[in-house]
Amino acid sequence: MIVAVGTLREPKIEAVRSVFAQLGSKYPVFQNAEILARDVDSGTLETPVRIHHLMEGALNRVRNLCEIFHRENREADIFIGLEGGVHKIDDGAFLQSWVYIVAEGYSGYGSSGNLPLPETIVRALYEENRSLGKVIDEFAGKTGIRDNQGTFGILTDMFITRKQSFETALFAGLAPIYNSATYQL
Repeated sequence: MIVAVGTLREPKIEAVRSVFAQLGSKYPVFQNAEILARDVDSGTLETPVRIHHLMEGALNRVRNLCEIFHRENREADIFIGLEGGVHKIDDGAFLQSWVYIVAEGYSGYGSSGNLPLPETIVRALYEENRSLGKVIDEFAGKTGIRDNQGTFGILTDMFITRKQSFETALFAGLAPIYNSATYQL
């Protein structure tokens, strides 16, 4: 099985590897999945700040990934776009990870849970229009957080990392594929 992924960010790629390894232990069709990653544009803000931007970014990544594979004369069994960002609900803002998946006969979304953001981060994102990657580095006094534990890891004290948030989104988005018998009931 060939799985095309629209990102070069290591936490996202590791999430895909982990999910397919876990699925492969239960469903033989997912064993030995070959993960092929490409750098693709999301067509949205560096840090999406609305839920529709998150969903649009994941979808755009798949569309752009399909175009790249077409130009390369390559095929894949599953195409995956992953997008992380923020959205507001009433007075709160939340961090969330989204995926969009395309496979033969199926396309759909999956998402992680919502993590509330501290007001200082919300102000920096919405009032100062800054990117979450830069803001969380300053907030935590570290560098390169988005390529490691992510904002999820910092804010949950490593109980949920960026990789794990994408794993949840992937399991949700892939459920109609790996659990198709239940979805067809």
